[in-house]
Amino acid sequence: MSTFGQDPAADRPGAERPDPNRPGEARPTADTYAVYAGFWRRFWAFWLDVAFLWALVGLLGMVVPDEAWPAVALLTVLVVAVWTAMLGGSVGKRMLGLRVLREHDGGLLGLIRAVMREVLVKPASIGALGVGVLWMLDHPNRQTWHDIAGGSVVVRDITVASGPLWGAQQAVNSEPDTALRPAPHSAAR
Repeated sequence: MSTFGQDPAADRPGAERPDPNRPGEARPTADTYAVYAGFWRRFWAFWLDVAFLWALVGLLGMVVPDEAWPAVALLTVLVVAVWTAMLGGSVGKRMLGLRVLREHDGGLLGLIRAVMREVLVKPASIGALGVGVLWMLDHPNRQTWHDIAGGSVVVRDITVASGPLWGAQQAVNSEPDTALRPAPHSAAR
């Protein structure tokens, strides 16, 4: 499988950036490049998610009986999976300009892959003393165990920075998480 990414020429100020979720827009191909999300950005996105979900669970705690808490825990993990499937990432990831996308074509993950990634494999990735998460430090595409199992990559989404909420484009791009890397199979033509 090839890995998609972001065309380096699109980083020029004023360059047109296609939206892969809009019908008719071009998706990145294996000939383009990706800026894979680094460890620290993903780390802080995870903790933003934890804070957001604890607040959500706290609000639910006012109305949910004690015996329903296992269902609430499962529901919160499923909510993150649905966000990942439909929006390209959880609240924390989207706030920090990250997107979780399919490795082979750059599209949204879809519900089945997102559930496998978030519900089935991510707990094992974290629970194995964090080895599954730290795996990204040595992986060329910065993939964790749950990324590999879900066929996903987490990339920096520089299109998020175009709105007034996210600040200037240059401010977001000034802190590179990883260098631009060619797709691993693009050389074999």
